[in-house]
Amino acid sequence: GRPTAPDALAWVDARVGVAGDMLLAALVDAGADAEAVAEAVAAATGGRVGVDFQPVHRAGLAALSARLSGTTDEHHRRLPELLDLVDRAGLDPAVAKAAVEVFTAIGEVEAAVHGVPLEQVHFHEVGALDTVADVVGTLAAWHSLECPQVVSSVVGVGSGMVAGSHGELSVPAPAVSGLLGRAGAPSWAGPL
Repeated sequence: GRPTAPDALAWVDARVGVAGDMLLAALVDAGADAEAVAEAVAAATGGRVGVDFQPVHRAGLAALSARLSGTTDEHHRRLPELLDLVDRAGLDPAVAKAAVEVFTAIGEVEAAVHGVPLEQVHFHEVGALDTVADVVGTLAAWHSLECPQVVSSVVGVGSGMVAGSHGELSVPAPAVSGLLGRAGAPSWAGPL
């Protein structure tokens, strides 16, 4: 059954990390309105990205997969462009407000990491439409569930190196570390 606020609780097991599409699918699997999520994603991306949900099996367990379709590879937006996408989407006001908060927090951390003013931050991977879909879709799903309290395990951030638009970065990337620190979220690095 669908949980109801205010005593609903969402547990996120992030010991081996968490990806936007996985969190989105988990919330829909927990009872969020898949149609409302798909509408929010389409609205926030100007109809350029769609999302559908398919049952899958992972490690012998039944799960739900969120699959994005359409144009997902645009990069290099600045914060005002992302906020404009949210503003023009006509989202539920609570979802729009939360999306603005998420993108602003990412922007503030990126500004600190790169040592530039917030208005000069280029959102590379984070500015792509698939990320916009993940963020807005997840927030729409969470609000569809009437905003349950979210509790997470320690976040596994991995180790090694990753190729980014500015070259090779250590894992976790500096912005990820900044966001986790800002939230006071416990994390651990190492092989996942």
